[in-house]
Amino acid sequence: MMILMIPDNISLEGWDLPFSIKDFLTLITISTIMLSLFLKVPSIGGFIKKLKLNKLNPLEKIEKEQTNIIVSLENIKKINGAYQKFSITRTEYDALKKRFEHNIANSKEIIHSYTQTNHAILTRVISIISLGMVKKYLLELLTYNELDERNFKLILIKIQDKMRKLELKEATILNLKDDYEWNIFEKI
Repeated sequence: MMILMIPDNISLEGWDLPFSIKDFLTLITISTIMLSLFLKVPSIGGFIKKLKLNKLNPLEKIEKEQTNIIVSLENIKKINGAYQKFSITRTEYDALKKRFEHNIANSKEIIHSYTQTNHAILTRVISIISLGMVKKYLLELLTYNELDERNFKLILIKIQDKMRKLELKEATILNLKDDYEWNIFEKI
């Protein structure tokens, strides 16, 4: 769109090509778009598979099932409200509720079977959830002006570093070292 705003009679000293500067810039713009469409887009799928970015790690599998549970519980609340307002019939209500309860049971079973075989994963999940709760309360402290912004930022960076380490390593919150290296921008 910006290319159309260039005047047709723009000139540069030493420009002696048979086409205008606007035509040249339009050609470069269209070429870049075509390169993206025909070269980058088709090859990105292969790179994602090669780097194994399309696979979930163990923690992400548990998070996915937890999210399924939360979504199903919210859907049950919504269909309860719809049934109370007579928006759906009893048979529709029963069918939907049964479906969402089945989703919850399946997700719980997957989480249970996965954590039974790997207790370290369960410990890491609990640690990450507890750090998430700490982040929530830290934000509330900032909201109610109980904590200044600089200290909030320093504590938040440490919490996020611990969460990152928990997601990447086979570690628990108890054996994590506080070895975060501050860069110059974080110290300001």
